[in-house]
Amino acid sequence: MLTYHLPEVIENWPAVAHYAAMRLRTESAAQGGVAALDRVADHLAAVPGAPQQPTGPVVPTIYRAGPLRLSLIATIAQFGTPEDLMLDDLRIELYFPADTVTADILNAPENMLT
Repeated sequence: MLTYHLPEVIENWPAVAHYAAMRLRTESAAQGGVAALDRVADHLAAVPGAPQQPTGPVVPTIYRAGPLRLSLIATIAQFGTPEDLMLDDLRIELYFPADTVTADILNAPENMLT
C-alpha cells in the first residue's frame, strides 16, 4: 500500500495550506475557539511559500500522483437553520474539475484511469 503525505501529492501545497489555515481559523472562531483547529491552522500557516497576493475567488487543489494530475475546486454545502442544532454540523464537501483536462479524466471510462 502506498502512503503519501499531502505536500508530496499536492502540487500547489503552499497555497492550499495557506487557505486551509484561513478556513480553519474561521471555523474555530465561529465555534468560540477550538484549540485543535487553532493548532492545525498554526501548523499550516507556517508552511513556507504562501501566496503574497490573493489569487482569486477559488484556489484549486492540484493533486499529482505519477503522471496523473488532477486540478479540483471544492465547495462546502452546510445544512440546517439556527434553530436546528442537529443539522448545524452537517456539511457536504463537493469537488469539481478546475480545468478541461481534469474533467476529461474524471469523465473517462473506468479503464482509462488504470
